[in-house]
Amino acid sequence: MDRPILTQPSPSRYTDPRSPGTPAPPRDPDPPPRDIAFLERQDELRIYQQLDLLDATFLKTSFERYNTYTICNADDAACYFAKESSETKWRICLHQRPMTVEIKDNYGSVVMRLDRPWRCRASWLCCCHLQEMFIERPPGVVLASVTENWTCWRPEFDVSLSGRGGFLLRGAWSSCRCGSHNRFYVYDRSGEKVAVISKTYETCTARCALLNDFNIQYLSSLSAQDKMLILGSAFLVDFNYLELRV
Repeated sequence: MDRPILTQPSPSRYTDPRSPGTPAPPRDPDPPPRDIAFLERQDELRIYQQLDLLDATFLKTSFERYNTYTICNADDAACYFAKESSETKWRICLHQRPMTVEIKDNYGSVVMRLDRPWRCRASWLCCCHLQEMFIERPPGVVLASVTENWTCWRPEFDVSLSGRGGFLLRGAWSSCRCGSHNRFYVYDRSGEKVAVISKTYETCTARCALLNDFNIQYLSSLSAQDKMLILGSAFLVDFNYLELRV
């Protein structure tokens, strides 16, 4: 489904013929700001994975193409685009593959890059070399790291920033992938719940096609950078606990 894209309007060439003193017509809404400033006034983001014909053809096999996503606001207007970069051999052989993901705005500028090295997934028998991801802004400069904490039942991720606190992402006691509500709650260092990362299967199409869509709801007033960090962290949660595979 095509979604509207928030873009910068072209300058108007219209010359106002009205006589002096005539009230000016109402102005069009201001264009969305560049970079991450757009996030300051957003309370919800919707992330849609793009599933094309080849994705659907190979859905039941071990072959997987590059993941691409459209990130929209609550009105389903596209505001960011994300694309995975990884080697074919890793996409075929490893689910927990190393990759980078670039997130760009509607102007084509990279607002952040996610660098995910190869890591194991936490389990009863595996408590070392756990999932990790680095959030870079600008690309090449590490702003924060996301690391998985080893737990017996409840998945947890720690978001650490250089020089100050971060966030704790905590899932349900049993993170099930079988077509129901799946939520991860985001807490700040004081223990306050500030956001929810959720995946819900609302239609039969979503269940059968394994569409990988998820939402982020911001529950409190956060800076644009904090919202960006939660957005970046949500991709690591999705790769490990929300995305369905056969």
